[in-house]
Amino acid sequence: MKASIARSVLKGGKVGALAGAAGSVLSGAAVVVTAPGWLPFIGGTLLISSAAVATGAAIGGGCGAALGGVSAFLREKQQERRFREEFGDIGR
Repeated sequence: MKASIARSVLKGGKVGALAGAAGSVLSGAAVVVTAPGWLPFIGGTLLISSAAVATGAAIGGGCGAALGGVSAFLREKQQERRFREEFGDIGR
């Protein structure tokens, strides 16, 4: 695997994990409402489920890594194709 593809996989995994964790909290999937649930900003409390955040981060990280790797691979193939169009098969 080329270094640029590996970097894109790692970067995509990092960004995807952050997005997955944030998405699980913002969507309410990781929020556990405690009493009084109808006053969360005045007197109630909210708990964040770490298991739900970890699940969201894992799913997002996997998807981000896959998309990062695929996009880097396609970008490299396009760059190689453009080089062959411009210069032919020099050095082969």
